[in-house]
Amino acid sequence: MAISVLIVATIFVKHILDISVQETSIYIVAAILLILNIIHRIILQQIKKEDGGKAIRKIKHEIHFQIITDLILLTLILHYSGGVENPLVLFYFFHMIIASSIFSTAQSYLYALFAFLLLASMVLLEYYSVVPHYPLEGFISANLYQNTVYVFGAGFVFACTSTLLVFLSHMIITRSIKTEQTY
Repeated sequence: MAISVLIVATIFVKHILDISVQETSIYIVAAILLILNIIHRIILQQIKKEDGGKAIRKIKHEIHFQIITDLILLTLILHYSGGVENPLVLFYFFHMIIASSIFSTAQSYLYALFAFLLLASMVLLEYYSVVPHYPLEGFISANLYQNTVYVFGAGFVFACTSTLLVFLSHMIITRSIKTEQTY
Protein backbone atom coordinates (compact mmCIF):
# COMPACT_ATOMS: atom_id res chain seq x y z
CA MET A 1 0.00 0.00 0.00
CA ALA A 2 2.79 2.44 0.94
CA ILE A 3 4.59 1.84 -2.36
CA SER A 4 1.43 2.49 -4.40
CA VAL A 5 0.66 5.67 -2.46
CA LEU A 6 4.27 6.83 -2.87
CA ILE A 7 4.21 6.37 -6.64
CA VAL A 8 0.75 7.93 -7.13
CA ALA A 9 1.61 10.85 -4.83
CA THR A 10 4.88 11.48 -6.69
CA ILE A 11 3.09 11.52 -10.05
CA PHE A 12 0.34 13.79 -8.67
CA VAL A 13 2.73 16.22 -6.98
CA LYS A 14 5.15 16.39 -9.93
CA HIS A 15 2.79 16.38 -12.89
CA ILE A 16 -0.49 17.81 -11.62
CA LEU A 17 0.54 20.23 -8.86
CA ASP A 18 3.82 21.02 -10.67
CA ILE A 19 5.85 20.83 -7.47
CA SER A 20 9.50 19.96 -7.90
CA VAL A 21 10.51 16.58 -6.49
CA GLN A 22 13.29 14.26 -7.60
CA GLU A 23 10.92 11.85 -9.34
CA THR A 24 13.47 9.28 -10.57
CA SER A 25 15.22 9.08 -7.20
CA ILE A 26 11.89 8.57 -5.42
CA TYR A 27 10.97 5.77 -7.84
CA ILE A 28 14.33 4.10 -7.14
CA VAL A 29 13.64 4.28 -3.39
CA ALA A 30 10.13 2.86 -4.05
CA ALA A 31 11.71 -0.05 -5.95
CA ILE A 32 14.11 -0.70 -3.06
CA LEU A 33 11.15 -0.59 -0.67
CA LEU A 34 9.29 -3.12 -2.83
CA ILE A 35 12.29 -5.48 -2.88
CA LEU A 36 12.75 -5.18 0.88
CA ASN A 37 9.05 -5.84 1.50
CA ILE A 38 9.22 -8.98 -0.63
CA ILE A 39 12.29 -10.13 1.30
CA HIS A 40 10.58 -9.38 4.64
CA ARG A 41 7.50 -11.32 3.55
CA ILE A 42 9.58 -14.37 2.52
CA ILE A 43 11.56 -14.32 5.76
CA LEU A 44 8.40 -14.02 7.88
CA GLN A 45 6.76 -16.92 6.03
CA GLN A 46 9.80 -19.09 6.72
CA ILE A 47 9.80 -18.10 10.38
CA LYS A 48 6.06 -18.96 10.68
CA LYS A 49 6.93 -22.59 9.99
CA GLU A 50 8.96 -22.73 13.21
CA ASP A 51 7.36 -23.00 16.62
CA GLY A 52 8.02 -21.74 20.09
CA GLY A 53 10.02 -18.90 21.55
CA LYS A 54 12.64 -19.00 18.82
CA ALA A 55 10.05 -18.07 16.19
CA ILE A 56 8.78 -15.14 18.23
CA ARG A 57 12.32 -13.90 18.82
CA LYS A 58 13.12 -14.21 15.10
CA ILE A 59 9.92 -12.35 14.18
CA LYS A 60 10.87 -9.51 16.53
CA HIS A 61 14.36 -9.35 14.97
CA GLU A 62 12.77 -9.18 11.53
CA ILE A 63 10.43 -6.39 12.67
CA HIS A 64 13.44 -4.49 14.06
CA PHE A 65 15.15 -4.79 10.67
CA GLN A 66 12.03 -3.69 8.81
CA ILE A 67 11.46 -0.63 10.99
CA ILE A 68 15.10 0.43 10.64
CA THR A 69 15.10 0.02 6.85
CA ASP A 70 11.74 1.80 6.56
CA LEU A 71 13.05 4.77 8.57
CA ILE A 72 16.15 5.00 6.38
CA LEU A 73 14.07 4.85 3.20
CA LEU A 74 11.64 7.44 4.56
CA THR A 75 14.59 9.73 5.18
CA LEU A 76 15.74 9.26 1.57
CA ILE A 77 12.23 9.97 0.28
CA LEU A 78 12.09 13.15 2.36
CA HIS A 79 15.55 14.19 1.15
CA TYR A 80 14.48 13.88 -2.50
CA SER A 81 11.24 15.75 -1.88
CA GLY A 82 12.08 18.91 0.05
CA GLY A 83 13.87 17.65 3.16
CA VAL A 84 12.73 19.37 6.30
CA GLU A 85 10.33 21.51 4.25
CA ASN A 86 8.29 18.41 3.46
CA PRO A 87 5.35 18.05 5.87
CA LEU A 88 5.60 14.26 5.49
CA VAL A 89 8.22 14.28 8.24
CA LEU A 90 5.24 13.35 10.41
CA PHE A 91 5.40 9.88 8.86
CA TYR A 92 8.25 9.01 11.22
CA PHE A 93 5.57 8.78 13.91
CA PHE A 94 3.98 5.70 12.37
CA HIS A 95 7.10 3.66 12.95
CA MET A 96 7.30 4.90 16.52
CA ILE A 97 3.71 3.85 17.17
CA ILE A 98 4.31 0.41 15.69
CA ALA A 99 7.54 -0.03 17.66
CA SER A 100 5.83 1.13 20.86
CA SER A 101 3.08 -1.43 20.46
CA ILE A 102 5.51 -4.32 19.93
CA PHE A 103 8.71 -3.55 21.82
CA SER A 104 9.74 -2.38 25.28
CA THR A 105 9.63 1.25 26.31
CA ALA A 106 13.43 1.49 26.12
CA GLN A 107 13.50 0.06 22.59
CA SER A 108 10.71 2.41 21.53
CA TYR A 109 12.70 5.39 22.77
CA LEU A 110 15.71 4.10 20.82
CA TYR A 111 13.58 4.08 17.66
CA ALA A 112 12.48 7.64 18.39
CA LEU A 113 16.13 8.62 18.86
CA PHE A 114 17.13 6.82 15.64
CA ALA A 115 14.39 8.63 13.68
CA PHE A 116 15.48 11.94 15.16
CA LEU A 117 19.12 11.26 14.27
CA LEU A 118 18.17 10.35 10.69
CA LEU A 119 16.13 13.53 10.28
CA ALA A 120 18.77 15.70 11.97
CA SER A 121 21.51 14.18 9.81
CA MET A 122 19.54 14.86 6.64
CA VAL A 123 18.83 18.44 7.69
CA LEU A 124 22.44 19.15 8.67
CA LEU A 125 23.89 17.51 5.55
CA GLU A 126 21.59 19.66 3.41
CA TYR A 127 22.19 22.79 5.50
CA TYR A 128 25.97 22.54 5.15
CA SER A 129 25.68 21.57 1.44
CA VAL A 130 27.31 18.18 1.97
CA VAL A 131 24.38 16.79 -0.02
CA PRO A 132 22.16 18.90 -2.29
CA HIS A 133 18.90 20.30 -0.98
CA TYR A 134 15.92 19.74 -3.28
CA PRO A 135 13.42 22.49 -2.44
CA LEU A 136 9.74 22.00 -3.02
CA GLU A 137 9.48 24.71 -5.64
CA GLY A 138 5.85 25.43 -6.33
CA PHE A 139 4.93 24.45 -2.76
CA ILE A 140 7.18 26.40 -0.37
CA SER A 141 7.59 30.17 -0.31
CA ALA A 142 8.69 32.86 2.11
CA ASN A 143 5.08 33.52 3.09
CA LEU A 144 3.93 29.97 3.70
CA TYR A 145 0.85 30.97 5.63
CA GLN A 146 -0.36 32.80 2.50
CA ASN A 147 0.49 30.00 0.04
CA THR A 148 -2.77 28.22 -0.83
CA VAL A 149 -1.06 25.11 -2.21
CA TYR A 150 1.08 24.80 0.92
CA VAL A 151 -1.81 25.38 3.32
CA PHE A 152 -4.01 22.80 1.61
CA GLY A 153 -1.08 20.43 1.12
CA ALA A 154 -0.12 20.59 4.78
CA GLY A 155 -3.77 20.15 5.74
CA PHE A 156 -4.08 17.14 3.45
CA VAL A 157 -0.94 15.57 4.92
CA PHE A 158 -2.22 16.23 8.43
CA ALA A 159 -5.57 14.64 7.61
CA CYS A 160 -3.88 11.60 6.06
CA THR A 161 -1.56 11.28 9.03
CA SER A 162 -4.42 11.55 11.50
CA THR A 163 -6.46 8.98 9.61
CA LEU A 164 -3.56 6.55 9.30
CA LEU A 165 -2.69 7.06 12.97
CA VAL A 166 -6.18 6.10 14.04
CA PHE A 167 -6.22 3.17 11.59
CA LEU A 168 -2.87 1.79 12.75
CA SER A 169 -3.70 2.25 16.42
CA HIS A 170 -7.03 0.51 15.99
CA MET A 171 -5.46 -2.31 13.97
CA ILE A 172 -2.77 -2.87 16.60
CA ILE A 173 -5.26 -2.85 19.46
CA THR A 174 -7.60 -5.22 17.63
CA ARG A 175 -4.78 -7.65 16.88
CA SER A 176 -3.58 -7.42 20.45
CA ILE A 177 -7.03 -8.27 21.76
CA LYS A 178 -7.34 -11.20 19.34
CA THR A 179 -3.91 -12.50 20.35
CA GLU A 180 -4.78 -12.21 24.02
CA GLN A 181 -8.06 -14.06 23.46
CA THR A 182 -6.21 -16.80 21.56
CA TYR A 183 -3.84 -17.37 24.47
